[in-house]
Amino acid sequence: MGAKWGAVAKSAALPDHPKKRKQKLQGGQFKYSDIAIEAAITIKTVYHLPYRATQGLLESIMRLMNFNITVPHYSRICRRARILEIPEFVNINNDEHLNIIIDSTGLKIFGAGLWHEEKHGLKKRREWRKLHLVIDRNSQAIIAQELTTSQDSDPATVPELLKQLVGEINSVTADGAYNTNEVYDSIAAHAKGDVVIAIPPQINSALFSVNYIDEPTKRDHNILFAEKYGKYRWQNYSDYNYRSLVETTMFRYKKIIGESLFSRKFSTQKVESKIACHVLNKMTALGMPISESIKVAA
Repeated sequence: MGAKWGAVAKSAALPDHPKKRKQKLQGGQFKYSDIAIEAAITIKTVYHLPYRATQGLLESIMRLMNFNITVPHYSRICRRARILEIPEFVNINNDEHLNIIIDSTGLKIFGAGLWHEEKHGLKKRREWRKLHLVIDRNSQAIIAQELTTSQDSDPATVPELLKQLVGEINSVTADGAYNTNEVYDSIAAHAKGDVVIAIPPQINSALFSVNYIDEPTKRDHNILFAEKYGKYRWQNYSDYNYRSLVETTMFRYKKIIGESLFSRKFSTQKVESKIACHVLNKMTALGMPISESIKVAA
């Protein structure tokens, strides 16, 4: 197919040319909508299928349902995946007041593998991707997501994650890797009111801001409280222990979806990880186990 799908080539004739060339349309329009391609990739993600097997499964489903609908070819699904626009995340509880938790994890990407390196003596440096997630503390749903390279730091991704949020932030919880002034400034710029920030101060970090005596920042308050009462009491006071919920989300992602990204191009990997997060949200909406402490009989 020529150029881009649906693109219009404007043939501008020269002014002194006697005959103006006719305008031509290059390429063809999309035969399958974005929803159809997204549904195919969703099935591929849920059942851990390659593209060719995904096409076969979709054709079997159409035959079982007696639908005379053509299924996109597996190569078409693969090509459309890198330019697919996925809808933004919607919180399950539809709560406008958010208590968010931020964290990141590493995902493997397509490669030759350890056997290939050992067999052929390759010394290629391993590459991986970082998946940054923001979950709602109440619903445990993923409400923001970003896939970056391994060179991108966690604090640098916070502004992009906050742009995806819809609603007013009440509290932000993250680990010590996010204990930077840039993260605090990004949260303050995005938030409309007062926000509780539960980020533990690092041992080797710079202690206080310049005007911490007259105008202490939220980071200064966390450092002062931890120094005066200890980190354990600060964790209980700031509800920092809720950060374990995002660790649970990471665990569910890697157990249900997998620890690897199977797309080769970075643009397709971003689409793949975002669809995987939507799949995880659908499973979360269907039901989550509720754990309650019980009194053990003596």
